[in-house]
Amino acid sequence: MLERVAAVFRVKEGDTFRVKAYSNAAAAIDCLSEPIDELWRQE
Repeated sequence: MLERVAAVFRVKEGDTFRVKAYSNAAAAIDCLSEPIDELWRQE
């Protein structure tokens, strides 16, 4: 997953696609972090 994010950053600065992809990735990570925290607590 990090490789994909890095590839997005290689797109030239100011590119709308880069910005949109970055915010989508950040939102996905936010959504995933809560359930992952719950799983760790259950261990």
